[in-house]
Amino acid sequence: MRPKHWVKNSFVLAPLFFGGKLTDTTAAIHVFACFIAFCLAASAVYLMNDILDREKDRLHPLKMRRPIASGEISIRQARWGIVLLLAPGFALAFYASFGAGLTVLGYFLLNIAYSLYLKHIVILDVATIATGFVLRVLGGALAAHVEPSRWLLIATFLVALFIALIKRRQELRSAGISAEHQRSVLSDYSPGMIDLLLAIVTPATFFVYLAYTLDPETIDRLSAPHLYLTSVFVLFGLLRYVALTFGREQGESPVAILFNDRTLQFTVLLWAGMFAWIVYN
Repeated sequence: MRPKHWVKNSFVLAPLFFGGKLTDTTAAIHVFACFIAFCLAASAVYLMNDILDREKDRLHPLKMRRPIASGEISIRQARWGIVLLLAPGFALAFYASFGAGLTVLGYFLLNIAYSLYLKHIVILDVATIATGFVLRVLGGALAAHVEPSRWLLIATFLVALFIALIKRRQELRSAGISAEHQRSVLSDYSPGMIDLLLAIVTPATFFVYLAYTLDPETIDRLSAPHLYLTSVFVLFGLLRYVALTFGREQGESPVAILFNDRTLQFTVLLWAGMFAWIVYN
C-alpha cells in the first residue's frame, strides 16, 4: 500500500495553500477528505501494479521483496484489498465535491491505462505520471472551490515530470543489462537522452513557478506582491535534488530522498514558511 508514498498526495492540499483558504474550515475539511481519497486510490493502484508486475518485480534487487512478488500476499487477497480501498476512497471523494469525485475516478482510470499500456511508451509513460499529479491538484481545487492557476497546473506537471525523469534515469542505471526485463520502456531510454530532457525541464520548472509568482492575477488574488522571493527556495530545491541524483546517484525513490535529506526538508519548510508569511501575514 506504500503509506510513505502518500506524501505525494500532499499536492491535493496545494490549492488550499496557494488559494489562501487555509483558514476556511469547510474548505479544509473537504480538501482533507479528498486527500484521504487519493491516498486510498493510490494504494489501490499500487496493489494493482504489483499484481500485474509481479513477474518483473522478482527480477529487481529491491522490488523482489514486495509482498505479492515474494508470495507473502496472494493475488486474491490483493484484489480484495483494491475493492476495500476504492469503496471508501470514492465515497470520500464525492463527499468532498462531485468534481473531486470525478477527478479521483479519472486518476484511477488513468492509472489502469498506465499499467496496461501507457507505461510501455517512451515519454508518454513519464507524462502520464506527471498528469496524475496535475489531477491531484485539480481534485484539491474542486474540493476547496478554488479556481486553480494555470501556472500552478503547469508547474505541477513540470516538477512531476522532472522527478519521473530522474527516477527513470536511476532505474536505467541500477538495472544494467536486465533493464528491459524489469521495465520494458527502459530499453527506449538512454542516460544521454534523459539528461538532455532534464536540461530542458529543470529550468522550465523554475521559470514557470517564477511566472506564477509574478502573474498580476496571482498578486491581486493573494495580495502578495513579494511572492517572487519564494522562488529562491524553489531554485535551490531543484538544484539540490539534481545534486543528490547525479552526485550521490540517488533518485530511484523520490520519497526516500525527501525523507532522508535534511537539507531538502529544511528547504521545503523555508519555502512553505515564507510563502505562508507573505500570503497570510
